[in-house]
Amino acid sequence: MSHITLSLILTAIGLLTVFSVLLLFLLSISVLMKVFKDKDEVPEAAAIAPVVLPKAPASSAVELIDVDEKTAAAIMAIVSHESDIPLAELKFHSIKKTD
Repeated sequence: MSHITLSLILTAIGLLTVFSVLLLFLLSISVLMKVFKDKDEVPEAAAIAPVVLPKAPASSAVELIDVDEKTAAAIMAIVSHESDIPLAELKFHSIKKTD
């Protein structure tokens, strides 16, 4: 056998090995997905029903102590952003400047 023929045979064996392992991974993942799919299913009524959260009454009266409105607005926006809670759901009683 020549070197070219041997190298082509080894390349073919390598490619078949790689694709057979990929096929084995595909089949094992498919089986695992089918096994765990049954356990994760939720009842249809629970999946469709919307969740209604009670809303607090909107009170825009925030006591500002030694803080201007622009700074207070920035503080409230930062708190809302960092906590991932919408600003409308947060209730601020007062904002006070500290030294």
